[in-house]
Amino acid sequence: MRNVKIAWILALVCLFTLVPSCNAGVAISGSFYAHDYVLTQGEDISSRDLYVYVFNKEDKRVCVDVEYESPEFIEVGLSTRSCSLNPDEYERVYITLKAKEDAVPGDYKVKVIALIKEVKGDQPIKVLTSAAQEADVTVVGEYADVDLAAIDPVGNIAFTALVQLFYSGYGIASADGELKKRVVPGNYTAKAYLLGEEVASADFVVATYETKRVELPIRGVYFDNFSVEPVKNESGGIIYVPVLAGVNNHYKELSNAYIALNVFTGASSENYTLYSSVRLPLNRTETQFNYIPLMGWQSGKYEFTANVVSDGIVYAVSPVITVEDLTFGAGYKRAQTFVFADNDTTVTNVRVYLKRADVSVSGDIIVTIHEDGGTEPGTELACCTIANSSVNTTYAWLNASCNCTLANGTTHWLVLASPDASGGYDYYWGADYKSNGGEAWYYDAKSWTTANLEGVIMAFELFV
Repeated sequence: MRNVKIAWILALVCLFTLVPSCNAGVAISGSFYAHDYVLTQGEDISSRDLYVYVFNKEDKRVCVDVEYESPEFIEVGLSTRSCSLNPDEYERVYITLKAKEDAVPGDYKVKVIALIKEVKGDQPIKVLTSAAQEADVTVVGEYADVDLAAIDPVGNIAFTALVQLFYSGYGIASADGELKKRVVPGNYTAKAYLLGEEVASADFVVATYETKRVELPIRGVYFDNFSVEPVKNESGGIIYVPVLAGVNNHYKELSNAYIALNVFTGASSENYTLYSSVRLPLNRTETQFNYIPLMGWQSGKYEFTANVVSDGIVYAVSPVITVEDLTFGAGYKRAQTFVFADNDTTVTNVRVYLKRADVSVSGDIIVTIHEDGGTEPGTELACCTIANSSVNTTYAWLNASCNCTLANGTTHWLVLASPDASGGYDYYWGADYKSNGGEAWYYDAKSWTTANLEGVIMAFELFV
């Protein structure tokens, strides 16, 4: 008989938990009140687990306002502040909580309130009916830092996965691929999802003032091979670039799938379809493509990357591989323009990022600084040499001593040449893509040009 009474009491408890709290024509329910929230100073929590339902229990359409009450140093965010509801209609309102950096540690109450108001002309607003949910919020001074990442089998961050962090059974934050967050020290659960399905999970503890990285290995869709290897002629010029892409699919068959190749050249890009099928099967798919630029090979940098796409959704992104045609030698030269913004400056040393094509390359490198000649170097101001013997077949920073004074606010040219080299592709000058910092130029034995070098900045340093 005692067990029957206990079961009957539990049934009543469950029934009253599911019925929304109600006061006349408005009601409120949801999960917000069910958790005891703990925040460190400066932390915010937000997830689909923090919400209330606002119900219209009137027999007519009404406008319901959603408000909150909290200490001034606890910020509350509401996904909806006002909504119009038909009879028996409801709105789900998501809640975020944030403790300000100067929040006073202690225990507090945060209340979310649904109200139906009456407005008549210039008269004060009258609350006709309201309902509320209240939650306990604790602010603490201790903190820790968590770096949570979904990692594919080749070590890349899987940005197609959703990672979510849980504390005391409820979600507190989520992000695509990687989540970095300041948290309260304690016990946590991290999960990774692909298209809403959980694919990885880990429980962990983070101590006070600890920085912890948690990696969730996932097996979804990923590139297990993406190679780009230029084929060159005898003099070192690029003929074509074979692109090999291998995709492993350990998630599920993907409909209307294709592998897309993008080649970025700084100012423009080219796109190709490497593979296309009504279904990308499970396990491994490999494809190959020989790339030649539409406009022919030009001096500069080419960045290759590939995507796996299904029904408009990107499931995998390859690493970025760069192919450089940043060579010079024989009758070919390279240059970078720059401007000193400060006072007139005396340069005593030049440092450049160089390599040579192979060990047989001969001829020293001549480094010169010039005035601006518009579309070519102007009057030479300084000249120095980098010995061939100091240049390796891998990139390294190399120094050359010089002495010249450069006027501020004036464009100057740094020029590299190797007139005694046997070929025009013997030396490489390293570079990067940047939004500012002057222009990269190339001399093709006939004239100076910036073609295909938009956004490229040759790697150099000047010492004063």
